[in-house]
Amino acid sequence: MTQTVGHCRGAVFKSNIGYVKKKYGSQGLNKITTYMKEKGAWMDLDKIRDTEWYPIRMRIAFLDGVYELFSGRNEEMFSLGKYAALHVERLALLVRYTKRTEEVVKESGQSWDKHWDIGSLEIMVNEHGHTLLRLEEFNIGPHQCKYLSGYFVGVAELSGANNVSIEETACISKGDPYHEFDLHWE
Repeated sequence: MTQTVGHCRGAVFKSNIGYVKKKYGSQGLNKITTYMKEKGAWMDLDKIRDTEWYPIRMRIAFLDGVYELFSGRNEEMFSLGKYAALHVERLALLVRYTKRTEEVVKESGQSWDKHWDIGSLEIMVNEHGHTLLRLEEFNIGPHQCKYLSGYFVGVAELSGANNVSIEETACISKGDPYHEFDLHWE
């Protein structure tokens, strides 16, 4: 069952809004706003503040809107997540001072609770060329799975990794007790 209790920071939305505007224009963002309103999760997307907490139902409605209105394909969610990683200022600064992909992934993973008040992200394996991430107590729907896969790939690519691949080897939405993401790179 999808979680509806919990919050995420406005910063989680910011790069996603940038993606929608870049790919679909202001009209696309208006469609998302209308969709969210119809789902009872309206928010003024132009007035989101990075450090404010927003109800998780708004995040679910936003992701569902992107999926349903623009493509109905998991690749869209993956691209949305990857774009987010590549356009987060904090990550760009981290990469500037941290050269190894495994260090960037570790630092990125450790910031989970700064952006979400639900779920816990643990790095199970983190060595050159391979990271295994486990996300527990976080089920906000299947679109978030592809989004996170794209996000983790984007983090690795931002740090200079090549030939990055990821597989979700466990998924709460499919009945597993947690999500698990197996990330590989050169």
